[in-house]
Amino acid sequence: MLLSFGLLHRLCRKRLTNEQVFALLIFFYLLAWFEHALWFNYTRVPVLLAAAAFLNYSFADKTPGPTHNRLLGLNLLAFLLALCIRPNAAVLGLLIALPGAIRVTALAHLDIRNLVTSAVPFFIGTILFSLVITLTRSEEGIAYQTVDRLNMMYNDFGMISLRPRTNSDTARAYAVRAWMIGDREQINERFFHRVGVENWNQYLTTKMPLKLKAASIALSKNYYLIFILNFVLIYVCLRKQRSAPRRRLVWLTQIWVLLLVVGMGGLLKLPPRLLMPTLTVWTLLNILMYFRRRGTGFPKLPLAVWLAMVAIAGFHIYSVGWRIDLLARRRRLNEALFSNLNQQFQRHTLLMAGAETYLAGLSPWTNYSFGKNRVLPLTGWNTLDPSYRRYYTALSGEPSWPRAVRKLAYQPNTVFIVPLGFADRLNQYLRAVQAEPVRLKAFQPQTAPRAGLEITEYLVGVPAGLDAPAWPLVGRLISDSLLLKPVMPGQKP
Repeated sequence: MLLSFGLLHRLCRKRLTNEQVFALLIFFYLLAWFEHALWFNYTRVPVLLAAAAFLNYSFADKTPGPTHNRLLGLNLLAFLLALCIRPNAAVLGLLIALPGAIRVTALAHLDIRNLVTSAVPFFIGTILFSLVITLTRSEEGIAYQTVDRLNMMYNDFGMISLRPRTNSDTARAYAVRAWMIGDREQINERFFHRVGVENWNQYLTTKMPLKLKAASIALSKNYYLIFILNFVLIYVCLRKQRSAPRRRLVWLTQIWVLLLVVGMGGLLKLPPRLLMPTLTVWTLLNILMYFRRRGTGFPKLPLAVWLAMVAIAGFHIYSVGWRIDLLARRRRLNEALFSNLNQQFQRHTLLMAGAETYLAGLSPWTNYSFGKNRVLPLTGWNTLDPSYRRYYTALSGEPSWPRAVRKLAYQPNTVFIVPLGFADRLNQYLRAVQAEPVRLKAFQPQTAPRAGLEITEYLVGVPAGLDAPAWPLVGRLISDSLLLKPVMPGQKP
């Protein structure tokens, strides 16, 4: 944030009054940056940090000397931090910001020399970082990244389909679809290569148009205000830029960003944690493009346009307030899960599935805890991590995931917190891998929820096949609004 706003201030302070600079920064923050503060996500940070570091260096004086070396070092350090957080997101931020380094010469020609001299250190840094990561990876890390990539191609991107050959493969494919992917002995690279099929013709003709349609609906529904701002910026840029090369640079920038958005939305996926940083950098590029020309002040627009923009800003402030309230309520509901679990259980092992939604939307500044309970997730992307196997092995003494689940299931201090029907899916998988099924007994709360609530449709399992729980379970486990939704066949969790 400091890099981006510092660059704007440095570029505009000689062209605008202090009041105008302040208004510009506030307007940019409300329309293009505030969402990052509301929905903090580790993927947003590297995109913004990498783009800001590159743009700062591209606008710096490249005359050799201590000042230049210090600026280069600081911006490369910021880019290195972005790579350490998430390399592919950092590279995306760098790619989006590339047009900002193109200049127009005094002879009105597009000059890419500044682009080359600015981008070379960052691309060299990316290559060196990739080499270090590649050469220092363990075999366990390589296997994790391979399975993670194949799982994303199926569950996230839809680039491959699973065609099981046996009943055992069918159960494994069902487990992958339900994100029950913690068993490295069964859900591995060999499984994906055996049953995974790439059909690019079907993907390009069927799935890709649907993904682009969904992305366009999300853009028009959730981000129309930032589009209006950028359309106004593009209009004033084209009106101010008299020379053909400058106008061509404006259009090239828009086409470049559009191609990246279409590529991500059509081939990969475009969640808000990637889409909004992309739109933020796009807005920053258009603002920089407008104020890059000397003698440029605030755009002179008709009064009606200014009034419309003020009305849009007012509506946006209202929507921001509504969103803050919505997120606060969601966070309180999600935090209730921790509170209720800690009140209901002490020194238990909680085996959870389908609760990933309620572990999101929490405050990044709070250290949440399950108290004295130990929690083992049975579903979710984090079960792919190599540390997951070490964790359940430490809990159960079994390195095999099916045997670990069975052993934990028959310990008297274990509770399954899972959606209705999950026991059947779990046992289907255990039978497929030739392991004994587990028997769960539904937990009926003594304090019935209010009429009309769906909480009674969900299962809190008690293990060991007992006719009654081995300990008292009093009251409701989860609040009225915290529902663990089941994963039905063909659906994602």
